[in-house]
Amino acid sequence: MKKILLTAAVSAGLGFAMINPVMAAQEAAPAASAARSQYLVVDLNRVVRESAALKAAQPTLDSKRNAVESKLKTYQTQLEADAKALQQQAESGIAAPDVLQAKQRELQEKAQNADKDVSQLRNDYARTENFVVDQILNGSKPVINDIIKERGATLVLNREAVVFANPSIDITGDVIARMEKSLPTVSTTPPAPQAAAQSNQQTAAKPAATKK
Repeated sequence: MKKILLTAAVSAGLGFAMINPVMAAQEAAPAASAARSQYLVVDLNRVVRESAALKAAQPTLDSKRNAVESKLKTYQTQLEADAKALQQQAESGIAAPDVLQAKQRELQEKAQNADKDVSQLRNDYARTENFVVDQILNGSKPVINDIIKERGATLVLNREAVVFANPSIDITGDVIARMEKSLPTVSTTPPAPQAAAQSNQQTAAKPAATKK
């Protein structure tokens, strides 16, 4: 789950320009010395994966993920035992049909409640992980901008969009090292869904409010 979420979050982009992979390979060829000074490459997935901030947040993420797995296993064990007991009663013929039907409805309700509970835990884990990743990606922006200025570059490409790049233009390691100081930790407490939605609505409404 982690790999999918991280890849999806990074693929959403930070506003970095993307070009045709073949063109990227051509521009990064050893003979194109001018291109090497203009283009830089950064592996955003690696920036997130190896960041000090993610490592600091990992115990919390692991705890939430383990809570999901533990709760799911507990519910599965309980529901399987209840279903087996109900099946045995039905086969024995001891319980009346209306009693069996009532117990079956009760079991279905327990299963539905269990599903809701596990879904809430999964959503909480996903929201927390996405929140951590977003903070790391946002925190990488000023670091990358500093490197752009230092090297006089004009374009930064995500490593996933490039077939080949000379190691001299790959700034991933530099970004990770600098972020150990600039962003050693991030919050692992995402805003409540309702608060986050209101914040997004207010942000989207601001440009329109300035137009009169």
